Amino acid sequence: MQTKLRRQPLLPPPLPPPSSFPPASPAREQGYFLFEVLHESRLPGSRARVGRLHTKHGVVNTPGFVPVGTNAALKAVELTYVLRACRVL
Repeated sequence: MQTKLRRQPLLPPPLPPPSSFPPASPAREQGYFLFEVLHESRLPGSRARVGRLHTKHGVVNTPGFVPVGTNAALKAVELTYVLRACRVL
């Protein structure tokens, strides 16, 4: 009769200490992105806003609708329509 060896579960590596990260600085100084608020709702209790997210790759208007589809769903749509209608792919 053979005995089965049990493997020990693999544990993730320990997290680095907070002191190992660089100090936080404004995103603009590091050049990652910039968020510009264009309009804020005046309704009491509402936190809605319209803005622009500026990145190195372009500008994203917020809030934004991001269409999500499988490969099969996108096969039925012409490429010219997708490129004209969708800002984020």
